[in-house]
Parts: sequence; C-alpha cells; structure tokens
Amino acid sequence: CQLLGMNCASPTDFTFSFKGFLQRGGETDIHRDGWGVLFYEAEGSGIRQFHDSNPASSSRTANFLSDHPIHTLNMMSHIRYATVGGVELSNVHPFSREMWGINWAFAMNGDIPMFKRDPKAKLEALKVPNDSPCRDERYYHPIGSTDSEAAFCAVLNALRVQFQHLPSLPVLQDALHKLCNEIIMEDPEGTIMNFILTCGPHTQWVYSWPGSRPGSTVWNGLHYTTREYPFTNNCQLCDIDIAVNFSSTNKENDCVSVIATKPLTENEEWMEMSRGELIVFDQG
Repeated sequence: CQLLGMNCASPTDFTFSFKGFLQRGGETDIHRDGWGVLFYEAEGSGIRQFHDSNPASSSRTANFLSDHPIHTLNMMSHIRYATVGGVELSNVHPFSREMWGINWAFAMNGDIPMFKRDPKAKLEALKVPNDSPCRDERYYHPIGSTDSEAAFCAVLNALRVQFQHLPSLPVLQDALHKLCNEIIMEDPEGTIMNFILTCGPHTQWVYSWPGSRPGSTVWNGLHYTTREYPFTNNCQLCDIDIAVNFSSTNKENDCVSVIATKPLTENEEWMEMSRGELIVFDQG
C-alpha cells in the first residue's frame, strides 16, 4: 500500500499531488486493490470521502476528482495492495469515525501482527492501575477485516476511555506515542506501521515504523516535504509528465506539508521519517 497526506495553512487544491499518486495504483506500481480519499471541507468540520475497490489509475471517479480543483486544509489518500483482508470495499482505506464531536480518519501501510493475531486486541498503555473505566472499552469496532482498521478502532477506544473530551495537542501527542509503542513492542521485528491520522480539519499525525516484508526488497516508510515561500518554480511529478509553478499559484503566507510513502516529485527536498517518529502537522 501507499499513503498520501496534505496539511495546509489555508485551503489548498490537492489535485496536483493526487494525480501523481493515482498512477501508482496500477500504472507505475502494483497497488491496484482499491483506493480511497478523504478530505475535510475547506470551511467547516465536515468530510467528504470516496472509496473504490478497483485500481486507482483506471478509476473514472479518481480521474474525475483529479481533474476538478478541490480545496481543503487536511486530506489523506490510500492505494491498496491487499495483504490482510480481501479486495472488498469494506477494506479500502481511509477509515473514519466520530469521537468527541470530531471526525477522525486513518490510513495505514504495513503489517501489524498484534491485530492480525487478534482483531479485538485492547491497548493498555494509557490505563491507570486499579482504575475502573466508566465507559465501554470497545465502543468502536472494525467493519472490514484489515489489521489497519482494527488498530484504528483500538487507538480510538483507548483514547475514549482515558479522556472525557479532546485534550491539548501535547497531551494527545504523548498518548498516541505510548499507544504506538505498545503496538510495536508486541513484535518489533515483524511490525511495519506507517500511518496518517487526522483529528478534524486542521491536525494530522504521521507515524513511521518502516520495514520490508519477508522475502521483499520493497522498503515501506514515509517521507514528507513542506511547500512554503519561496516556492519551487518548476515542480515535476515522478509518475506522470505534469509540472506546476508553485511560485505563481501560491501566496507568501501559504504553507503546505505533503506526506507520501515515496517522494512524489523530482525537484523538491523530501525528508524520510525516522523509525518510531511521530510528527504532528497543524495548519501546514
């Protein structure tokens, strides 16, 4: 699987990066087992999402979206190579749930032995000893059969038990890091976990525990780049012959962070995330 995310200071059209990303869903790469995109409305807290179990590169819906400028502050997309769960619409990322009156969304690349062995596994890292939770610990349940959705539900369940309402970003950052560590420590060598997690229209967490599957030389990690003033004059996509002059389309106060499994462009500086790194992007 591969991931794409964008987090922006002001409403930004994501179709340039989206066009290049879609090619990897069956044209320039093998991730042809479905695709999905989720983005928050530019003004407000609602979401729009599209899912398809067919290849992204040949999807009429995906092509339609990529040909029409869509502005958002926060978005994610996923192209799937099925390893856990069949090629079904219910297994297509991103997944979304409501918590504390906020739309949360999640997309992942990797393998999580903890949830492959037990999709109902609970996360205990935030529990206080001898503390009795006042709410059902398994409020959220997966609909499909992926380890990704099971992990998403487990993380939300752990946060919901621990906090009555949305905590501050530093507190939430610390809680998420503890939960990630708990998942990884179940099987550090066998786990590959790269994900994008959004909390409302402004905030996006990105986590990377990279690796290669047994018998494969393909490295699964995450990269990011931040587009800000002064902008690149000629930004060329890697997967399709399309370029854009960001210096003519963006304003000085614009700031956009783009996250991808592999760099999407040839002439921007992309940073690879470190193992176990959790980054929060907030308004760019």
